[in-house]
Amino acid sequence: MARAVVLKLYIDAMPYGSRAVLYTIFELMLLMIAVIVVPSLLALGILYLFNLKHVTVFDYEAALKYVRGRLKRVCGPGSYWGLPGLVVYEKVEMRPQLDFLRSEQIRTHDGAMIKIGCQILYQVVDPVASKMAVRHFVSAVRLVVRNSIPEAAAAMSLDEIAHGHDAFHERMIRKTADRMKYLGGRLISVQIVEMRIIRNAIAGKKD
Repeated sequence: MARAVVLKLYIDAMPYGSRAVLYTIFELMLLMIAVIVVPSLLALGILYLFNLKHVTVFDYEAALKYVRGRLKRVCGPGSYWGLPGLVVYEKVEMRPQLDFLRSEQIRTHDGAMIKIGCQILYQVVDPVASKMAVRHFVSAVRLVVRNSIPEAAAAMSLDEIAHGHDAFHERMIRKTADRMKYLGGRLISVQIVEMRIIRNAIAGKKD
């Protein structure tokens, strides 16, 4: 209290111009507190009171926003807030994903029996379909591709499969297009990285 009285007396003893500048500085400080500090404290208080959930969606992601269990919209990159128990954000990976699949024993067009290993590259193009069509998107993609390998190989000879990787890739893309669209994805490439001949079509002998 004594310090406050001393400070007031000191200010009153200052020249009028200096006092005016000092009062102006005080007014600006009070204005900053009223405009910036108080709203910020109120916002933090509201966040603490309602325990709002914060979600950050990165450039390589999308997020599905659900309100009371119903899908409302697809959110792009950015920061989002929601009340727990009322609003839920479900992230979806949008980057291409690499996987490796080995086929079961398959028969080529000319009767050879082979096993092949394929490296596949795929990605989500429709976040909503990728979540709504099936429970596990990755498992569904693997199943679609695995089931399509015998179909593509059955239309090609052993030599075409062994040396025409581009042709096999194109057949796989065409055969999986509709099913991948239903899943909300896209098959980008299928490359044969290993092949084992079980029975040659011409010699009819086991390798």
